[in-house]
Amino acid sequence: LAAAEYPGPLPLGILDQALLELLRRKPGTQENLPEQLAARASYRLGSKAWEPLQERAQSEYPYEGITREQALSALTFLAETDPAEYLPKMRELLGAKLRDGDGSIDVALWSIWQLDLREFKKDIERIATNSPDDYEWTGLRNARKGAARTIRHRARHIAALWNEENSFTRARLLIAFATTHAWAFTQPDEPVTKRLLDQLASATRNLDKDQLRSLPDFAS
Repeated sequence: LAAAEYPGPLPLGILDQALLELLRRKPGTQENLPEQLAARASYRLGSKAWEPLQERAQSEYPYEGITREQALSALTFLAETDPAEYLPKMRELLGAKLRDGDGSIDVALWSIWQLDLREFKKDIERIATNSPDDYEWTGLRNARKGAARTIRHRARHIAALWNEENSFTRARLLIAFATTHAWAFTQPDEPVTKRLLDQLASATRNLDKDQLRSLPDFAS
């Protein structure tokens, strides 16, 4: 990103333009891009990053340059920061991911939970494993059209959280969910961590003292 004519810190406009150019590069032209490029670009560029990230999230070249998963995660952040503008677009994009069952389905499921898009609950239940002992798999549902059929553990986790009516059980499920996906909750100020904590606070609000005392033991 450092141009020869700017030996010191880059002017902000030049930096933004350089980030946009990296996001817009076609597959096959990107090499050694930082893993967090899509996320950092979305933080910095905001709405300017939406179009190139959406194109990458729908690309038929999923692992070149910015991956579909990285782009989808960055788009989820943008939808959290400006839901009025981007949630409708994310609903359309994530609905297509669920229908097509492409290789970024796990990240799509994560985005659906993160954005609390419960209108997809039936779709999630449809692709959920039946138990922890079930096998995850992806196969062709329609060989002529090439549409994939996928079964995922993460779909079962989300469906269980959304379907559970008992507050104590839901609190335990949230703790198990957080433990399974601990990598996602390392930053306390991230929206995804705040969503988890809000849901846990709601689930534990009316628990008695014995139930509350049992939760740390369950977490350990």
